[in-house]
Amino acid sequence: MTKDNKSITSVTEYRLDPESSSSGTLRSSGGYGALHELQVETQDWAREFAVSDEDSAHIMVYEKGNLESSSTRTELPLVRAAHLLMHATLFDIEGFGWWSRDLENPQRRQLSLSLTGLRFPDESNKDRFLEHSQEHAAYCWDAEPDTLIYSAGIVTDCIGDGIDIELGDLIFVMGCTDENAVEKHLNDPKHIALGYQLHDAGVKLKPTFSRTYRTAGDGFFFVPAT
Repeated sequence: MTKDNKSITSVTEYRLDPESSSSGTLRSSGGYGALHELQVETQDWAREFAVSDEDSAHIMVYEKGNLESSSTRTELPLVRAAHLLMHATLFDIEGFGWWSRDLENPQRRQLSLSLTGLRFPDESNKDRFLEHSQEHAAYCWDAEPDTLIYSAGIVTDCIGDGIDIELGDLIFVMGCTDENAVEKHLNDPKHIALGYQLHDAGVKLKPTFSRTYRTAGDGFFFVPAT
């Protein structure tokens, strides 16, 4: 579960005009072919498109890279004319979870991807939350082989249009093989017990938003650094 504490994650959601040529290209292609060309040029470790489970006109661009050299928040042809709903840059939390189960080869497949926002009244509550949830992440690594991504970051840059997001928020990023894997995670007794543990520890937090997507499988979720 090794992670580089100099990595950042970028998540950006757009709304496409259903009548636009971009939206038509998105649907007719069956995927996002533009990503194939980007793989040759980018230094990013991850880049993928995903379609919202709630509205197929909403797409999300997921990128991850090195803090010093990342080219995150790239303006791609399919989304240049779209309406920006949300953008957040996250400083990945050192030692928390993982963003790939395959650290040798590019991770490339369709995933059920989710983002969950949390807000804390102060750093003390955030630190205590992370202490408990990091222990739970270690359990999930062993118990949930179909949870391929389980990461979190602190928002350092953000824009939100109708999505509640602020600087300093914590955002969970989870990627599972399918809905069954998501349900397994949510219904695991250890996961349910974590909520009680946080309550008993007096941790105060506010859930701010929850978004779920299905990725295309044409991008990549991890490319080993060379």
